[in-house]
Amino acid sequence: MNNKHFLAAFLGLSFAFTSCEKSENIESMDEPIDVYNEYARPITSESNQYISNVLSYRPGPGQYINKNIGNIESSKTIIGNKTGLVSLGAWGGSIVFTFDHTIVNRSNNHDFIIYGNAFSGFSEPGIVQVSFDENGNGLADDSWYEIAGSAHQATETLHQYEVTYTNPKSDTEEVIWKDNVGNNGSITASTLNKYPLFIEEQNEVTYSGTRIFPTVNSSGFISTEPLDWGYVDNYNTDYKENGNGNIFDIDWAVDKTMNPVTLKGIDFIKVYTGAQVNLGFLGELSTELKGAADLSLIKLVE
Repeated sequence: MNNKHFLAAFLGLSFAFTSCEKSENIESMDEPIDVYNEYARPITSESNQYISNVLSYRPGPGQYINKNIGNIESSKTIIGNKTGLVSLGAWGGSIVFTFDHTIVNRSNNHDFIIYGNAFSGFSEPGIVQVSFDENGNGLADDSWYEIAGSAHQATETLHQYEVTYTNPKSDTEEVIWKDNVGNNGSITASTLNKYPLFIEEQNEVTYSGTRIFPTVNSSGFISTEPLDWGYVDNYNTDYKENGNGNIFDIDWAVDKTMNPVTLKGIDFIKVYTGAQVNLGFLGELSTELKGAADLSLIKLVE
């Protein structure tokens, strides 16, 4: 696993990590910035720190999909708080959300936090992408840039990866998958393991992105080791202290060739399950999230 500082040097990014109050006590290190002249959606006195809308929910097959924490209703629970819960299913399953303002890229500071349900010994890391509404139409149809976390430069990591899932049209049959590098497998069949029935593609669906390989311990009690930094639902050293959330810096964003990009702010965030792992009786590894917040608007608890 790559060292954080090595990767920062490799990418030419300036990772200036600053300390702040943890959990509910995370505090903005500077005042909200009026960016009306540069962005379509400035921060105002009415701006909310939490997610304002979920724009897309396209999970992979999984043990909770189509019910419980894996349906459209569940995807909306992450709006306006950090106590909802939605599962993204197997690798590539994703959710896209936005805020009621542009999240400003603060110099030498983290910019947003995404809350998950990881715990010690069990992480299900999700990958983050960000986008700025450059054309100002309010739609997530501009360029996406990936947050390059600590595993993105690992030798085993697969970029420009694709997986196709085939709908078995049965609750009791396995969901078969194949990827673009010659691998195949299945999402274990049971009455709880299902192909998502609310997406448009009902014969098969192909997802694309980056595949990472967290360490899985399968002898005795199954556990998954956290990655160092830069992923959702990832129980790293700061996760618990940050109120069960992972913090992110917009300056970690890179383009498709892993070159750093400069963004003054972002309007849309996408999270997708980053690993394709069968955890035996626990089902597939699937990223879960509970909410997200703009760190510049988080205030101290009264």
